[in-house]
Amino acid sequence: MQKQIEFIALGSSGLIGNFKPGDRARVPATLAAHLVDEAKVARYADAPPPAEFKVDAPVRENVEQATRRIRKTKG
Repeated sequence: MQKQIEFIALGSSGLIGNFKPGDRARVPATLAAHLVDEAKVARYADAPPPAEFKVDAPVRENVEQATRRIRKTKG
């Protein structure tokens, strides 16, 4: 049986490739359970978002800030 999940984190899997928050995938139920319950990188697509799930700043902005910080320390 297949389950549809929505990713809430950035990552990669050998079976499904790269993913980012908001991406959706239809996967076998056992893989969905692993990604949702164990890895905590996804939620079931039909489930409401958890109360604490809120993105304050776009991921791209956070990456750019980290890149600038790293470049400053390397001189």
